[in-house]
Amino acid sequence: MCREGEEARDERDLPLPVATEVTPVPDRDEWEPRRLADGYSAPGRAYVSKQRFEKNARRDARAELYTAGDPAPRLRAAVKADALVARARAAGDGGDFAGAVALFEQALALAPGDEEALFGKSHALSVMGHSVVDTDSPHARELLARAIDIQRSLLVGAPRSLGVLINLNSALCDLARTWEDEAPERAAGLVEEAIGHIRAAVEVAPDDVDAAHNLSVTLGLAARLAEARDDLDRALELAEDARDAAESASRLAPEDIEPASVLVGAVIRVGDVHLARDEPQDAAAQYQAATELADGLRARAPDAPGAAIALARARLALGAALEDDNPGRAIEHYESALGACRGALDAGSEVAELRYWAAQVLMALARTVARWGTARAAAFYEQATEHFRALSAAVPDDPRRMADLGFALLRMGQLFEEEDPDRARGYLVQAAAGLEHCVALAPADWAAWWTLGRCHVSLGAVGRWRGRQDEGHLTAALDAFERALALRPTSPLGLYDIGITLFDLSVVADSVHSDPDAAMGYLARSIELCERALAAEPDDPWYLTGLQAACTDYGHLMVLHGRTAEGARYLQRGLELGRRALEVDPESWATWWNLAMYHIYTGQPEGAFEALREALRADPQSWYRVEADAEWDPLRDHPTYRELEAQYRSRAR
Repeated sequence: MCREGEEARDERDLPLPVATEVTPVPDRDEWEPRRLADGYSAPGRAYVSKQRFEKNARRDARAELYTAGDPAPRLRAAVKADALVARARAAGDGGDFAGAVALFEQALALAPGDEEALFGKSHALSVMGHSVVDTDSPHARELLARAIDIQRSLLVGAPRSLGVLINLNSALCDLARTWEDEAPERAAGLVEEAIGHIRAAVEVAPDDVDAAHNLSVTLGLAARLAEARDDLDRALELAEDARDAAESASRLAPEDIEPASVLVGAVIRVGDVHLARDEPQDAAAQYQAATELADGLRARAPDAPGAAIALARARLALGAALEDDNPGRAIEHYESALGACRGALDAGSEVAELRYWAAQVLMALARTVARWGTARAAAFYEQATEHFRALSAAVPDDPRRMADLGFALLRMGQLFEEEDPDRARGYLVQAAAGLEHCVALAPADWAAWWTLGRCHVSLGAVGRWRGRQDEGHLTAALDAFERALALRPTSPLGLYDIGITLFDLSVVADSVHSDPDAAMGYLARSIELCERALAAEPDDPWYLTGLQAACTDYGHLMVLHGRTAEGARYLQRGLELGRRALEVDPESWATWWNLAMYHIYTGQPEGAFEALREALRADPQSWYRVEADAEWDPLRDHPTYRELEAQYRSRAR
């Protein structure tokens, strides 16, 4: 039978710029917008205070208060409202934002239209919405919409209010993030409005670091949305503008670590867009620039956790850019990144993100060294998993932490999938259980659904080449992938994963259930979805090889069941796709294997052995797959088969 691809493909919006492995949570520390609790930031504080003094000192202010007759009720209400506002702010300072909202609402009942109470209420609602953006989109939308309505009303009366402009910008961007997967055009519209407000804030206070910071992260978000729409020219323009804004913020606060670390992230984002534009040298240059900035920041603040995180992120990006061509150099960058994180942790820092990035570096190290054997890779994955376990234990109900841990356990399982199936199954079962809990808490998390699908694919594949296949896991994978695709309907990766799962189900239907009609039904859907994925990314080697497999098997089944002419067309399509795939990746084991199947199906044993030689050259340990596949049974007495058996059997896993 054909093979659908060399390995599970991973591609999740993240800090690592390669498709082989990325983190489940996008923009882990890039999107941290600033909000102003009292309506103004430090540079504007004196000006605003002066405005308020002049307003309260107007000669007719007290006269207006007394025109209603007896002033006592209004005075008492004003005093009570002021006390409630003070209590509400104290509640917010203590982290009780729900309590703060209730107190602000009591103040507004006594003093309707009080600007301080309205601003405080909108701020508290916005913070609450921000806290659940990644875990509960519907609730986040409700909270953020309430905050935005108040902020827009305040802006009508004070269109140049710096605090309102900054906070409205933050709330709009958070709201956009909740729509990013479900309604990308809606998200883009909200971000455009947010950009307008934050640019107005920069005009009001050109030297305000909060405004410059928010401009940078907002433009970065806009760049990501443009990249998702494949508008890469616009994405690059926005990413470069975000970098310029981050440079401005860093200049405004030269002693502050945060603006400098945000600048590192903004430069990495520019590199990521260059990578998406297939400009690897430009991407590497940006990652190198980010690394130099991070090195300088670490030298200036060696004990600052933010400096260690910035260095880890920059060296991760640079290492990933070098990984395929120079894995040894990539490992050096990863080890430097890990040293920065460990140094800060050993110094006693309790910043959770240090553990997160240390774990990410360990994942990258494991991925890189796995090409030379599983033992060292397993050690790195184990260390990463322990970091993720600690983070998840610290916040047990945080779906993001569950997703991180599930992804690491998935990787451990995939590492041992063929070498030690029982061990692999143990990791994968843990991963699937955690991810089931994760998606129950955060059903709009497409990455968690996708990772859950990959867990079930791997569980179904454990021992596949030794004669076992679990149909239940394949159907569970199909369900998870379809849920992920519903959240990202145009994702080529989502289309491909569903297509390949259907391919695997076709194998079960044909070889286990002897049901060729069901197998052909699965393959027809698989071909349709893989064609759509390939149309979006025509030179992607995974999509080419996956579609090659589906077309080749579909054509073979058609021929076997009397649809000779139609089957021949699909077999020819599979051959053409295989040739295209080899132009992109001539070392692809799966592509060569599928070509061997094509020649077996079309009665060309010499062509089959020629393709098999290339497959074995690409993976000398894969002989056991030949022995496990019944398609080779008619050829096992062939002299070339005997020759290859003698050469490769001792090397098989």
